[in-house]
Amino acid sequence: MLIIARWVRDGCATPVALGRGGGVAKPVHAAVGGVWIKCSFCQGDLFRDREVKLNSTGMEFLNFGWANESATGLICWNCGYVQLFVNRNLELHKAEKGGG
Repeated sequence: MLIIARWVRDGCATPVALGRGGGVAKPVHAAVGGVWIKCSFCQGDLFRDREVKLNSTGMEFLNFGWANESATGLICWNCGYVQLFVNRNLELHKAEKGGG
């Protein structure tokens, strides 16, 4: 997925996530162990998700960056704040954009 940030007049970034097919990412709700996740900044509960590589300098130096651990990035649909989760019990649930 490719993240593109557009700036609006009030200075807020509006991230748009594009998938491999060129379509806009679908909103999701997320939970870990039955606890619903909210944005740490605006308390929103809709996110876009993407895989994020947790690169280390040593692995990159040795050209083994592909072997670094990955995390799931949850990008707040409302404010664009990014939260990272390495917990494999992270649950993603499809949501309607208008619902929240």
